[in-house]
Formats: sequence, structure tokens, C-alpha cells
Amino acid sequence: MNPRSLCLPLLLVLGLNACDTVQPAPSPTFEATLQGALSKTLTGDATVDDDEIVVQGFSETTRPSGQTYTVIKLRAVSRANPEVTQLIQLTFKGPVEVLEPKRYDVTLFADETFSASYLDQGAARTQNYLMTSGSVTITGITDRRISGHFEMRAENQYWDYTRAEIQAFTRGERPFPAPLTLEVPLRLSGSFEAEQR
Repeated sequence: MNPRSLCLPLLLVLGLNACDTVQPAPSPTFEATLQGALSKTLTGDATVDDDEIVVQGFSETTRPSGQTYTVIKLRAVSRANPEVTQLIQLTFKGPVEVLEPKRYDVTLFADETFSASYLDQGAARTQNYLMTSGSVTITGITDRRISGHFEMRAENQYWDYTRAEIQAFTRGERPFPAPLTLEVPLRLSGSFEAEQR
């Protein structure tokens, strides 16, 4: 008997194509290397492993100005101490549907076509490095996934603050902390396959 002839009764009962195997989508992943001011390697696949809980994804956000941005977050959280977080944030001007598979050069606040930052958040303090040069290249994009690679640099300055200082800033009780001089540039490179959250 032809094995596929067995499928028809099963399909009538289940309403499914039980004879075709559906391949699961690969897990979202990222890897990144920091050199210069910091020396670290981050890698993960959005699952819990022995050392880290790694989560990455992208979403859209609309600011008070009405402008929509697509934000890709590559995050590694220490399993031993959840307050310790490494975060790479890639921010594109516009909703997901306007993104294209191409190179985006880092721009700063005047244009904001694409901006990026790296946050090294400890239990007590956070260091925030705004990328000032370099680019990200999107190599693949769907309504659920964005993949690509990046190579960027933070130069001249960075910010160092406590959680209490940022909370006071958001309440309007104090100005944003002043930047500090970055003696050695921070170089950031890596690749990602982010899934929509």
C-alpha cells in the first residue's frame, strides 16, 4: 500500500497535513565582541543555559513627537545576578515595514536614521556608550525576524550613573548626568537574528 494513502483518513479526522514535516524556525541568536575600553564576548540563543539568560528581539515604539522607531535589543542577563545586564540597542527611524536589507550608517540625534548604544549595567552603576561611527547591515527581514551584522565605535565620551540618578532625571528632579571622557575607544562588532517580541 502506498504510505501516503494512509494520510487521507488522518487528514479528514485532524484537518492537518500529518504527512508533511514542518521544520521549526531557528532560534534567535546574537554574538558580539567588545574591544578597547572594554574586552568582552557576548553570545546567546534566547534560551537559558548554565551561565546566562539571553533574550533578544525587536519591537516598535512611538515617541511623544509621534515618530515611530524600530528597536532591536540584544540582551545578556547574568543568571547568577539578574541585576547585571549587557545590552546592545539598535534603533532605526520608522516602523519595521520601511526597513530594507541594506547598510545603515550610525547617525546621532540630529537625524536619527540609525543610532546604537551599549549599556553595561551592574548592580550599582551603569555605563552607557553611544556609538558615534560605524554601521549595521540588515541582511534579511520579515515581519517576524530581522538578521544582520554590525561594526561600530564609541569615541570621546560615555555616561556613568546609578539607577537612582536616572530615576531622579525621569521625575524632572535633576539634569541628565554629565558625560565622562572615554580615553580608549570602544569597538563593537557582531551579528544577530532577532525575533519580534
